[in-house]
Amino acid sequence: MLQKTKMTNEKMIMTKTAVSGMSYTTPEQLSNNIGKNVRVKKDNEAGLRARLTAETQNENPSGTEEVINAIVTRKIYEIEQ
Repeated sequence: MLQKTKMTNEKMIMTKTAVSGMSYTTPEQLSNNIGKNVRVKKDNEAGLRARLTAETQNENPSGTEEVINAIVTRKIYEIEQ
């Protein structure tokens, strides 16, 4: 019975996605895509983060690593907005 239900669900999903013109992506594929997108975004921001870290350390030489990281993160957030 379980196998028949699984097959019926798969047919329904495939029919629904074929009608709407979108391909079905499994939850594993979705999570992999999210991970890849986050990794690409992080790689793209690496240069910006390094530049802002250097500027912040120059402006605030007595700041701890946590404070500088917080300031840089806030600046990147403001740039994205």
